[in-house]
Amino acid sequence: MDRMKQILNDVLETDFIKKMRKERDVKDEIDFYGVQGRKTEFELEILGEFFAEVAEEILKVKSIWLWIEEQVKDELAEILADQKTFLEKGIDFEMRDYVDGKLDELADKLDKLYRKRLDDEWKGLLWEQAKEKLPKGQQYVALLDQDGYLTREPYPITRDMNVKLTWKFDTDEYGRRNIIVTGDRPLKKGETYTSEAIRLRDNEVNATIIKT
Repeated sequence: MDRMKQILNDVLETDFIKKMRKERDVKDEIDFYGVQGRKTEFELEILGEFFAEVAEEILKVKSIWLWIEEQVKDELAEILADQKTFLEKGIDFEMRDYVDGKLDELADKLDKLYRKRLDDEWKGLLWEQAKEKLPKGQQYVALLDQDGYLTREPYPITRDMNVKLTWKFDTDEYGRRNIIVTGDRPLKKGETYTSEAIRLRDNEVNATIIKT
């Protein structure tokens, strides 16, 4: 198995991640945001929180420790290669700063890897298939490719099933493509009629509203 995939799997099996999943408060999400959030955002958030722990906790994951050990050995070998390199890089070498930097690098790699894995759970589905997987009692916007297949997890817009939703593609001042969803009445009691802009990927050329 690919090294990064193995590390990601090990992190997702930690007690920290399991505890965060168990403590997820969907009711609180609904009260605060007006909808139950996407699994993708929640999972990436708790992965980020794992790497916000101190290094001593993160390195309890054996595969991470082995990866860091290799990185440190390679760095020290380079520093000790000759006197000139040692004087330039080794004298002021700070091990904690180096390890923290490497853990940040690892966290970025795993975030990208996990995002793709989560997207792949939805990629290639028809909206009717996606509907069966989504939490009930919400309206979503699903982003589609040119063949009408989902590209990633749909975005929850409102729990008011009587709101009529419409969407449009938009281009911001920087030339970035977005989708904006609008209701014929507030999406949440007393609040805006319009969703936040969702950044589009190059292959996302259509969309549809899903009611569950």
